Formats: sequence, C-alpha cells, structure tokens
Amino acid sequence: MNTAQSSATMTELLGKALNMRFCMFVTTSATTQLSGRPMTTLDASDGVAYFLTSLTSDVSQDGSVGKSVLLTYSDRSSGRYLTLRGTANISTDQTLIDRLWTPIAGAFFDGGSKDPQICALAVRVEEAELWEPTGNKFEQFLSIAKAAMGRDVQPNELGRHAIATYSSGH
Repeated sequence: MNTAQSSATMTELLGKALNMRFCMFVTTSATTQLSGRPMTTLDASDGVAYFLTSLTSDVSQDGSVGKSVLLTYSDRSSGRYLTLRGTANISTDQTLIDRLWTPIAGAFFDGGSKDPQICALAVRVEEAELWEPTGNKFEQFLSIAKAAMGRDVQPNELGRHAIATYSSGH
C-alpha cells in the first residue's frame, strides 16, 4: 500500500495506542525466538506505555526487561494499525501501581493492588509507526478500485503512514 507518509508527534501516537488499548506485547527470548502475548495498555503518556503484570509472568521472566520490545495494535473497525518499539522495564513502585490499577486487574491478583507479585511494566517508546485510512470505507473502496483499474491514485488517498521518534520534546 502506497500511503502518504506524514509526521506525527509521539503524544498523538501514544494517544491512539491508549484508545486501542489491547496489543500484542512481543519480546525476544534468550534463544532469540519471538514471543507475543496480549496485554492491556493502562496508560500511555510522556513517551511511556504502561501495563500491569506479575513478577513471575513470562514477560517479566523471559529476559526482555531492559531490552527492546515491540507492541502491535490493530483496530479493524477503523482500519488503523500501530506499532510501538521501545525498551521494557519493571517497577514495583506502589504509587505507580495504584495509579494503573483497574477493577479488572483484580481478577489476576488476589491481593489487589497490594499483591506482592504485581508490578508495573513500562515501555519507554523510541519509535511509533501508524498506518490508517484517510477517508471513510466508501472512499477507501473507490481509491482501491481506481488503483486496481490502473488509474492514478494519490498516496494520501490510500491512507496515512506516520512515524514518530522519541525526543525529550516529544
């Protein structure tokens, strides 16, 4: 798909990740095998995406802490796709855990937000990449049909491709 590339801010793309909420959290194991698991994004601000997990979970134990990870999001209803690449770290800071706590997390932690196994997983995002349509579904269909018939289609008719890299000014 030849989409129009545009600039975006990290704040904009992290906001889209928070709205999409669910991602596949992809890590590389010690044997360099890729491994993914579904995770819920609980906050995404200031260049960091946050999750709650257990200190004994595979994501905490597979050697990905301090290493590069990939978060992949998709929203079929809007046709939007997003990847976030960054470095994962674990925090047991109770203030942060309390801020991220949701009633649904209670299904996974018998001790509530004070459970001794709970931790916050923070991904410092270094790069975000977005693909999204620029029009409604009918306009998308017409653009694809034009391209299939060999007619000229402007890249921005097929969608938007935006990349943001982290900087202290976002």
